[in-house]
Amino acid sequence: MEERTDGEFRKVRAMVPFEHIGVKPKDFDWTLYGCDTELPKRIANAFILNFEKFEAQGKGLYIHSKIPGSGKTMLACCLLNELIETRPINAKFITVPDFIELTKNGFKYEECNEEADSIFGTRLLVLDDIGTQMNKEWVDTVLYRLINYRMSKKLVTIFTSNIEADKLKIDKRVTDRIIKMTVPLILPEVSIRVKKAQEENAEFIKEII
Repeated sequence: MEERTDGEFRKVRAMVPFEHIGVKPKDFDWTLYGCDTELPKRIANAFILNFEKFEAQGKGLYIHSKIPGSGKTMLACCLLNELIETRPINAKFITVPDFIELTKNGFKYEECNEEADSIFGTRLLVLDDIGTQMNKEWVDTVLYRLINYRMSKKLVTIFTSNIEADKLKIDKRVTDRIIKMTVPLILPEVSIRVKKAQEENAEFIKEII
């Protein structure tokens, strides 16, 4: 049986969504937006090139666009995959709803189990789709515990959201920490998912008529 390299093992452990396994910054087509994307592109490139500086400051990214399908999750995965391949770091991807679901199943950080360590202690965490969770006190509590821990340890977190950080309907202690520990990266209000689907449909129609 062929042994996995350290980098391949880190990719498996990162739990990147299937559709984004292996995507890299070179695969992210900024031209699809049809508008000026120089600033977010430069921020994304700087995050890769200067990751150690971000890490020294405990800074991550807050990738935001109000439009679903605008490429937030794909961009976050591109950055995660690139860093795993170019640096010996462990990373983890999880959606906020999935993280909340873990708490329902009795997930407790104090247990210090392997799954807790992989989320709380990983050097790079992508926390996808924050803002979709239920507005309940215990949700605020578990999010505060996670985010406060990572901020205190200067661990880098990438958040993605359809909601601006200061408008998240969660505990202000959480939003204040998110703002402190991230650099905003704002994507255009364009649905790349819809544009790609339209292009695929147009090509399919050409083939059948």
